[in-house]
Formats: sequence, C-alpha cells, structure tokens
Amino acid sequence: EGSSSLAIVNKTSLELLVDPRRQRTWKDVLRPLVEAASNYHDTLEADHSAISEVLNVAWSKHEMTRDGVAESLEWLLSRYEDRLQQPELKQQ
Repeated sequence: EGSSSLAIVNKTSLELLVDPRRQRTWKDVLRPLVEAASNYHDTLEADHSAISEVLNVAWSKHEMTRDGVAESLEWLLSRYEDRLQQPELKQQ
C-alpha cells in the first residue's frame, strides 16, 4: 500500500516506489507539505532540493549514501498523514 493514491512510498517497507528523476508526480504529493511548513522552504527541483536529493538516494541513483533516508521518508509520511487529518482535506 502506498502513502497516497499516487503511491510514492510503501508504508510498510518505506521503499520508494517510483524513480524521482523519471516520474515527477511525487512533487504533487509533497508540494503542499513543503508549502505548509512555515520554517522550511524547498523548490523540489532536481539538484537544488534537499527533498529531491533524499528521494534520489532512496532510489539508489545518487552519489550520496543512504544514511538518513529511512528517517527522512518517515518524516515525509508523518507530515502527509498529519495533513490528511485536516478537515478540509478529508472532504476531498
């Protein structure tokens, strides 16, 4: 089961289900979370985005190591699940 209807992360294994460099719908899922975070800004653009870089590491297609990937994905999932609990989103 994925984290959303776009299924970018498997909630059980925390494995990334899409290549973030080839399939860009993950931005549609994460953009509202980034915009809602008052103390965080990220462009979500390749090579300029911390989140994009973490997703590339999770997909194992990057020069960085996988250190911190599980924690980052858990944070992203928790932010998304928190956002889904907001009344205005439950009606959609």
